[in-house]
Amino acid sequence: MRVAPTPGERFGPYDIIGPLGAGGMGLVFRARDTRLGREVALKTLPPESLDDPARLQRFEQEARAASALNHPNVLAVFDVGREGGTPFLVTELLAGETLRERIKQGPMPTRKVIELAMQVAHGLAAVHEKGIVHRDLKPDNLFITRDGQAKILDFGVARSTESATPPTGTLPLTQSGAVMGTAGYMAPEQVRGRVADARSDIFALGAIIYECLTGKMAFPGETPVERGYAILNAEPAEFSTPGTTTSPALVRVMRRCLEKSPDQRFQHARDLVFALEAVTDVSGQSPIVTGPRSRARVGLLSALWVAVVLLVIAFVWMWQSRDEALDAIREGAAAPVSRRVSFRNGSIHNARFTADGRGLVYSAQFEEEPPRTYVAILDSPEIRPVSARGTTFFDVSPKDEIVTGAAPELKGEAGYVLSKSSLNGSASRPMYQSINWADFGPDGELLVTRYYDDVGFAIETPPGTRLVTSSEPLAMARFSPNGKFIAYQRHPVRGDDRGSIEIIDRAGELVASSKQAWTLDGLAWAPDSSEVWFTAGYDNVSRQIFALSLRGRERRVFGGTNSLRILDIDPRGRVLVSSGVTRSRMFGRLRGESRERSLSWLDGSMPIDLSRDGRAMLFLEGYGPGGTEVQTWFRPLGSDDDTPWMVSLGWGRALSPDQKWAVVSPTPPFGTLRLVPIGPGEPRDLPGAGFKVIGNVRYFADGQRIAFSAVGDDNKPRLYVQSVTAKRDELDENDEPMLVSETPLYLVAPPSPNGEWLVAMTREKKPLLIDPDTGEAKELPGLLLGDHPIQWTADGKALWVSRNGKPMMSISTQLLRYDLATGKVTPNGFIEPPDLVGMSPVKQGIVAPDGEQYVYTVHQELDELFLLEGVR
Repeated sequence: MRVAPTPGERFGPYDIIGPLGAGGMGLVFRARDTRLGREVALKTLPPESLDDPARLQRFEQEARAASALNHPNVLAVFDVGREGGTPFLVTELLAGETLRERIKQGPMPTRKVIELAMQVAHGLAAVHEKGIVHRDLKPDNLFITRDGQAKILDFGVARSTESATPPTGTLPLTQSGAVMGTAGYMAPEQVRGRVADARSDIFALGAIIYECLTGKMAFPGETPVERGYAILNAEPAEFSTPGTTTSPALVRVMRRCLEKSPDQRFQHARDLVFALEAVTDVSGQSPIVTGPRSRARVGLLSALWVAVVLLVIAFVWMWQSRDEALDAIREGAAAPVSRRVSFRNGSIHNARFTADGRGLVYSAQFEEEPPRTYVAILDSPEIRPVSARGTTFFDVSPKDEIVTGAAPELKGEAGYVLSKSSLNGSASRPMYQSINWADFGPDGELLVTRYYDDVGFAIETPPGTRLVTSSEPLAMARFSPNGKFIAYQRHPVRGDDRGSIEIIDRAGELVASSKQAWTLDGLAWAPDSSEVWFTAGYDNVSRQIFALSLRGRERRVFGGTNSLRILDIDPRGRVLVSSGVTRSRMFGRLRGESRERSLSWLDGSMPIDLSRDGRAMLFLEGYGPGGTEVQTWFRPLGSDDDTPWMVSLGWGRALSPDQKWAVVSPTPPFGTLRLVPIGPGEPRDLPGAGFKVIGNVRYFADGQRIAFSAVGDDNKPRLYVQSVTAKRDELDENDEPMLVSETPLYLVAPPSPNGEWLVAMTREKKPLLIDPDTGEAKELPGLLLGDHPIQWTADGKALWVSRNGKPMMSISTQLLRYDLATGKVTPNGFIEPPDLVGMSPVKQGIVAPDGEQYVYTVHQELDELFLLEGVR
């Protein structure tokens, strides 16, 4: 029996609050997600459309296309699925108005049009990089939130660029535009029934820009046929808006978007973004006038315009805001100059200018050496070490004191041991333990970031006095040069570099925050303390420099084709950045092979699960087209064709023993679980409230249950067992995750072959066996703190264990065989990548029960330091 959403009732995990809108293609309701406690928009098909194959196909197409996207200027999709046979799509709940509603109020100011167009172009760039063409971009499908953010809506007629070519014809329109687009905004190739690509969306955006500026359609007509004819044969009328001026540069950009031939338009949405960035409505504007012009009239207008420009220049500081005036100065500044200031091969972790600005201090891992802190003179290739091996560098004080971190002696301890020394040669003195990050204030005051089991992450100054606490990771906290503010990074998902910048005052009150970025790494204060500069990627994983002011205004500062990481800014305004290649590389040894080989696919490969026979693998990719979403891939092994394929967007967790299903956390913050078929089949969500963080997930040998660890609202990890065999319409309370024990524990290996034991680790990194039925723990004598069980032998009598070397000193890991009956530990060799330059220690190691087949990941960074001058 089909179930329809009804206000006041439950629809799956959603409480339906009331209707938001209705149309021929869908019903939209305001709803509350009972798992996460947030309000959302829930869209379904009207009952009369559920038996219409065409409408059902469009709805499912919208769900597929929208769920593949995650960008600030694209409507965020939280969930898709079916409930009682009714398909549904859950998105963020927006407050504001559609662009159509805004245009009804009259022409928009040029500045607002530029801002809107840039946001939509950014969104389109992300859409196109996912291989999707919208095909129905129009004012009705653009939403402007109350804070001015543009959102692209409705992917119901979107298609993949790999889709088959549609039938040819003439003017394939319907009155609603439901088939191929909407008359008046379709590109000429769409009107002719030809294939639409990214350039077709750019044409539609050009028509939207025209309509925003004039309040009128670029290609008017009383019927779709008339509007289609105008698109093919007419040009938009020239215009002038009484009492306003329009930037000629913006008009040129708009008209290039509206070229009849796709080859004459911008070829990529990112090209359009760059063109719009070059447009300004502060200078270089003139009215657009229609009809014949006499020389006298042109001369008079020119003279008047020169006078206006002079007045603007004279009074810009009086009448414009400080931010806008600074922008005007920056636009006229000379191009920045960069030069390389590091000359060894390896990864650079952190760097600062020395107090006098003539040198640099940085920590790096060069060639095959462990990390160490070095000091260098600018423009000189010579460097000298100023710390012991196996240390990382945090900051240098105005007195040239440095703080560094070393791994604790006990493996169970978290964070670094913080020590202070001087560049002049004084001995290093340990100061604090369990430190994640440290920074000096202008008077030498110390600011640190720590992690506590009970409160999570904390920013403290002085150490021990908490200003901010959060269950979400807080990183890279830094004092402003005047000592009045602190900026730091907030990351919503642990282990994921997407995040935002926040600024607080010395009382811990929030002053400003940035937009959420796909990737965020590095921050530094401007010398006058007015802005925080940071490196982030909003459309992909290539980071550029942005600035966030104390007023909350965000702007792009500098960027190119290479990804950057900002490290420091000196009082003269010189900027220190690193640039290089970052990748996660996957290696392994498989059945019948005598040595390791690379198993990487893209640049973010990380193994998630290896089948017991070693013939199949589930792995993650964090890069790929656009590089903006985590993907789960399946790879057959041991055959001539081992080409992998993408199973799902989202964070893969486990592979079923029959290799037919993958457990995936589909959307950030990755706190839910979904079963996704490796081949044919329908995905289905597993019941259970959303967790803050889900750790390892592993199947029991019979494939009927999974075990996993997850962190709840109290920030404590616990073990759970859950059935995965029931169908969606057969789920009951017995299929909810069952808590194994109240003791904080992490799952570290699959359940035993007979299903009688789980393998877990305490927060102190002590390995244990846990009874899944009673929660009782059994110790593993002979294993050390930090020893990491990763697999059972096939007979269940022993465990394969990885033992890392001294932290920050060794890249390799040792594989051990631990006999359960005797507690005997037998070495079984070392696992080490063939290339050691710029490599982090081995992680994400997975071993088959025979101990001979394994896969693992190492993170590699090859960096160079650059000095930028003239950046404003």
